[in-house]
Amino acid sequence: MQSRRLFLKGVAAGAASAAGMSAVGGGLLAASPAAQAADDPACAPQIAPTPTASPRAGWNVYDSEAIDPVHLSALQQLRPTILRWFVSWDRHHILGADEADGIPAPPDWLNGPYRAFLDLCQASTANPRGTTLVVQFTCKEPGWTGDGWPTGRPGTTWARKDRWLGSMYPDRYGIAPTYGAFVRSVKAAMDELGIDAHYGAWNEPDLRTSVGVRYATQNFVEPWAVNPFDLARGAPYHNWSGGAGPLWQELHAQLPGSSMTTSGIIFPEWITRTAELAGVGVIDIHLYDASSDPQQYVTRCEEQVQAWDDAAPGLARRKVLLGEAATDFALAHTVSSAAWLWQRHEALSQANENSASPLYGRYLGMCSHSGKSTADAPAPWQLAPTDPAAGWWQYNPAYASFT
Repeated sequence: MQSRRLFLKGVAAGAASAAGMSAVGGGLLAASPAAQAADDPACAPQIAPTPTASPRAGWNVYDSEAIDPVHLSALQQLRPTILRWFVSWDRHHILGADEADGIPAPPDWLNGPYRAFLDLCQASTANPRGTTLVVQFTCKEPGWTGDGWPTGRPGTTWARKDRWLGSMYPDRYGIAPTYGAFVRSVKAAMDELGIDAHYGAWNEPDLRTSVGVRYATQNFVEPWAVNPFDLARGAPYHNWSGGAGPLWQELHAQLPGSSMTTSGIIFPEWITRTAELAGVGVIDIHLYDASSDPQQYVTRCEEQVQAWDDAAPGLARRKVLLGEAATDFALAHTVSSAAWLWQRHEALSQANENSASPLYGRYLGMCSHSGKSTADAPAPWQLAPTDPAAGWWQYNPAYASFT
């Protein structure tokens, strides 16, 4: 189960905008810079003129939730065309109780319990388009302790010199033989099975916790600025203190030739430093916004896309993914949640076909992030397949009450 601070990414979006993020200023598609450029062929961005396939839709799933029998059944019956799968390094790449200290072997994804999940993501007669996997690497716990097993050497603390506070990046053996070996093991399995996959180097590395009135603030851009005892400046959030410089670049370098996502980054300094990485091919937007109507939601997405475009004017226009979308991820997934998602997915799909929109031909799809995978707050995959909220991307008459 995920361990996250309850906050709306929309709060961070507002902070980023105040800090200088490029914005669309009035809210309508026609007011965007891309819309103005569309009138001048010489200024129009060189992107695909039409989408090659309808945008995909699915949900977020965490670690071993992917192989939960209920989840496997949901994949078979609902056939989502995209999933964002959180893969927590500190839950999978651990030393066994009887292993000597050192670098453990990464999991064998093709000859273990995850094979059943991966097989269901392959294109087949039952699932003609296949299920695209957005593999989001991260660590589950602040101390990289995973689930706290085995006692004494839990999680991936073996990869750090301090084993607890301070340098929260692989500094004992280096990134390539530790984190790199792990992520390459995942990619090798995807390649072997022919699964369409994108990879996020580290989930939301630009966010950190803080004290006082601040809620979501920018993580340290340089690793040497981190002081775990300086609570006034905040502690690293999502367990990454390696900054947005060379160490951040090295994470991406572990999967050469792969399609990398932006991992939900939203703060300007992080956008500037990440946008220049050529391997990053998908802008991953995390947007929780219960107050916006569908068109306003699209506009907020366009603002973020435009910020990435402005930061990398010389690179090809990247695909756009709503990697996390919901009114609030902590709430149960209901018919109301499903209607909310369906409306915004439809609006984004229309922008995908609108040459005046920065999203034109670029919208990859949406992964819902509603429900906490608990009995009182179920996620979409935990609902009965006949529940109108389960396959939220397929319109159900029950949604009419929430338009």
